[in-house]
Amino acid sequence: ILLVAESQKELFGKVKALRAKLKADPCGPFYIESLFIGEAKQGFDFLGFHLEQKKGEINIRPSDKNLGRLKIRFDRFLREYRAESPMERLLSVSRIEKKIRQWTATFSQSTDISIFVQPLKDKIGGLKKELQAENSVALVNNSLVDELETAAAQ
Repeated sequence: ILLVAESQKELFGKVKALRAKLKADPCGPFYIESLFIGEAKQGFDFLGFHLEQKKGEINIRPSDKNLGRLKIRFDRFLREYRAESPMERLLSVSRIEKKIRQWTATFSQSTDISIFVQPLKDKIGGLKKELQAENSVALVNNSLVDELETAAAQ
């Protein structure tokens, strides 16, 4: 639960009210086990997001930890991609596009997700063009790719 307040006094009032509601909850009682109080100006991570106040606005972006995980997955994809056959490459491109779409949806509340996702999409676009040029492979839509993946798994 994230509580935002203009002053420490207002924040402590909100925490007190929240504790009372949790304690009286019909499914409870529930208790706050840990509590972090910080200033948004300094920035903090919360549920995979990094929140920070700049110029009076709260900026939300994926946390550095999540960005690092995405970069590791994408780098691993690129290493594996180079060793695959043309059909496997086609399936790999489809899989990584799906992951990027999922990641974008997960972090859709971010202030500007395109800063992080656009370079990945550009790289995938380049791989698609390279794959088409190298192998004269026409890229197919995701439903056909799903069918190919299912057939390959069997």
